[in-house]
Amino acid sequence: MDKKGGNFTDKYFEFKNDELSFHYSRDLKPDPAGFKMHNHEYCELYCFFGGKGAFIIEGNRYPLKSGSILIMRPSEAHAIEIDTSEPYERMSLHFMPSTFLSLDPDLKLLDIFFSRELGKGNLFLPHDFSSPLCSEAISSLKERRQNERLHILSSLFIILNELSVAFKKRASEPSKPLRVDSQIISYINQNLSSNLSLDLLCSTFYISKPQLCRIFKAATGSTVWEYITVKRLMAAQQQIKNGVAPTKAALSCGFNDYSVFYRAYKRRFNTSPKDI
Repeated sequence: MDKKGGNFTDKYFEFKNDELSFHYSRDLKPDPAGFKMHNHEYCELYCFFGGKGAFIIEGNRYPLKSGSILIMRPSEAHAIEIDTSEPYERMSLHFMPSTFLSLDPDLKLLDIFFSRELGKGNLFLPHDFSSPLCSEAISSLKERRQNERLHILSSLFIILNELSVAFKKRASEPSKPLRVDSQIISYINQNLSSNLSLDLLCSTFYISKPQLCRIFKAATGSTVWEYITVKRLMAAQQQIKNGVAPTKAALSCGFNDYSVFYRAYKRRFNTSPKDI
C-alpha cells in the first residue's frame, strides 16, 4: 500500500516497460488534484470498477458505472471528475500503437481508436458485448501471473477484438448533431497549424470571448490556450520522433517563435526538443 498525497492507494498490480504500462489500483480517498486533463502518445484502455464520477474526453462527459470501459487514442485530451467520498477502483493500460503490428499488420484492431471523431464513441458498457470474453479477459488482468507481459498482452488482444466487434455494431447508428463545444474542439484540432486566436474562434462560432472561455472550460477543464498549446506540442513531438527537425516541426504546428516553443516543450516534456 502506497501513501499518495496524504491518501492511501492500493496498487494491486503494476507493470511497465518501453511499449506497455499497466496498473490496477484503488484510492481509499481519491485526490481530485491528481486527475487533471492530460494526453499522451499511447493508446489507453481504462476500466472502471468502483467509485463515483465521470470521464471528460475532448469536451464530452461520460458518467462512470461499474464495468465502464473507455478508450483514448494518442493526443486525445481526457480527465476524470472523481467524487472524493467513495473509494476509487480502476485499471488502466497504455500501449504503443505498434504493439500488435506483427499480429495485426493493418492495425485493424486499432480502428476503435483512430477511425472515430475525437471524444466520440469512447465509452463501452457491459451490454455492448454479446459474449463474456471481454469481461473474462478484464477479470484475468486483476490476477498477477508469472509472465506478466505475456499475460497482459494476451488479455489485451482479446479485449481489443471484443471492442472491435462492439464498435462495428455501432457503425449503423445515426449520429447526433455536434454541440457547439464539440464543434469548437473539432475546429481547433483540424486547424492546429493555422493562426488560431480567440477572436477567430469567436467570429467563426458567433459567440463572445466570455462565452467561448466559459463553454471551453466547462467542456474540457482547460483554458482555450492551454488546450491549443498542449495539442500543438504533442503534434510537434510526434513529428520530431519521425525525423522532422525541431524548428520545422514547431513552425508546422503553429509556433511562429521557436524560443516560445522551446520553453513550452521543455515545461511539458522535461526535455529539450533535440534530445529525442
